Amino acid sequence: MDYRANQLRNAGLCDAAHLMSDMIKRPDETHQLLDYSTQVILKHLKLYASLGVQGFVICDPSASGNLLSPRHWEQFVAPYTTAVIQAVHEIGVPSILHICGNTTKILPIVADIAPTAFSFDHAVDAGVARQAIGASVCLLGNLDPADTLLSTRNRVRDEAEKCVDTCWAGGGYVLGALMRPERGDSGREHQDHDRSRPPGQAPIHR
Repeated sequence: MDYRANQLRNAGLCDAAHLMSDMIKRPDETHQLLDYSTQVILKHLKLYASLGVQGFVICDPSASGNLLSPRHWEQFVAPYTTAVIQAVHEIGVPSILHICGNTTKILPIVADIAPTAFSFDHAVDAGVARQAIGASVCLLGNLDPADTLLSTRNRVRDEAEKCVDTCWAGGGYVLGALMRPERGDSGREHQDHDRSRPPGQAPIHR
């Protein structure tokens, strides 16, 4: 996977707080800005596709479920994200959509956008995500990068098993964490352990 696109964050480079405020005070101008941001990203997609990029990650922290209501998300995020996802699929490569924070209330909208995979935060219940997203979209997540990955080996394995048991059935699933923990002996130890187990096998009970 290569190249990260985030149209809402790009539009908010001027000032994210003002962007959120303008969604209410100046919705028409906000749509014009988001449309421009999206057009820039679409041009970049074509450029990177010509260089042989094998996939795209659409990662938009400014579209966090903690910042926008479902109504504003559907109005100001969904149309532009859909356009980017559709363009990626027309290129013929997979897409991963990542939205930070608690995205529980927008999961049905994400399902309609239909990325290849949806990466979700540990703030979202994995069972709820699987039920809302369904089998058409692969799930990627949702280990807690701070509380779990920097804990003990047994804790990491226990939490990983819970995620796999919850999300494996009924659709594609990739075990992962929102963010990489700080590198150190403990982090490497957790990542290195159990490497002898072949990938792609589930469940992973002891």
